[in-house]
Amino acid sequence: MKKTMILTLVIALALLCACSPQVQDVPPTTSTPATQMQAPASTAASSAPAETSAPATQPPTQPPTEPPAPYIHPLTGEPSYTQMTARPFAVMLNNYESGMPLHGSSEADIVYEALTEGGWTRCMGIYSDLASVENLGCIRSARRHFVNLAIAYDAIYVHFGRSTGKVGAQEYMQQMGWDHIDGIDKAYSYFYENTNRLNSGYSLDASHFLVGQRAIDYAQRQGFALQRDTPFDYGLRFDDENTITGDTANTLTVWFNEGGKPNKWHKYTKFTYDEASKTYRSFQYGKDNIDGNTGEIISYRNVLALKAPTKKNDTTTHMIITLEGSGTGYYACGGQVIPIKWSRNSVYDPFTYTLEDGTPVTFGVGKTYIAIIPTNATVQWE
Repeated sequence: MKKTMILTLVIALALLCACSPQVQDVPPTTSTPATQMQAPASTAASSAPAETSAPATQPPTQPPTEPPAPYIHPLTGEPSYTQMTARPFAVMLNNYESGMPLHGSSEADIVYEALTEGGWTRCMGIYSDLASVENLGCIRSARRHFVNLAIAYDAIYVHFGRSTGKVGAQEYMQQMGWDHIDGIDKAYSYFYENTNRLNSGYSLDASHFLVGQRAIDYAQRQGFALQRDTPFDYGLRFDDENTITGDTANTLTVWFNEGGKPNKWHKYTKFTYDEASKTYRSFQYGKDNIDGNTGEIISYRNVLALKAPTKKNDTTTHMIITLEGSGTGYYACGGQVIPIKWSRNSVYDPFTYTLEDGTPVTFGVGKTYIAIIPTNATVQWE
């Protein structure tokens, strides 16, 4: 009986082994957590066949941009990140042919040209950033009507010498109590004689120069107010989009003569319009008017010729020019010229410019040249 049971057990075990599947020898695997096994949708997409997958696109990196300038420079119309409250400097500049070229005049925001005596003219530059002008000259003496113009800008007046007498600049500055720097007096050490010009044959009065920062230092030592509490209204309006429409003026000639046509007062300044820069390039004494610092032609975005009552002093050849009241003139910009009117209520007020119908004149953004000419002088264009 025992043998029969043992045999039966052996047969059952054999049948059980025959029915079980065979086990293959495979290397062990490391289990992956469920969180790692679930690929994000982007990963799943990237695993698609190359010929059907779309390349991932990145938006182009934008360079950082500065916010628009919140202010407008009141003398040029250029955008500015700071509000101008500093007083400008008005600097007298020689304009005799024997003293050419001027140095640093192209760095002025506005340049005036007017008669002084004997049919000759002198210039005055209005500088809002005199500190940046390292070689400025030559500096010439003051005249009453230029002091008057400096007051219109609340500018500190810089000169080397001055006219005297009943209608002289010296008496006028004393009367007005105006801040000024005279290189022929106690400010002499703040100016310098340009030895290069002297050695080249220039006269002494055509060789007085100035470093801009030194004029500022002197003004500070004298206790002059260098800043205003509020911005000053210079009476200028700018709009590059609102250009004028008038007569074509690819060339413009301003005569400083008395009598309406060229005569013994033969001084004139000519301007040629350059379309590429949208500026008028200046020309005088038969050649290009260049800045001696750069060798480049002095150019302006705006050109004005203002007619003002002009007469000779009874006792000298110095000119007396009336700059209050009103008058007529011409304004050129963008290769066009139009007649305008100017007005000024008092010496302390800026000039106001309008078209003949009373519409305010808007200037192109950039530097400006202003000629003061006799009421019967000539302006020509073509």
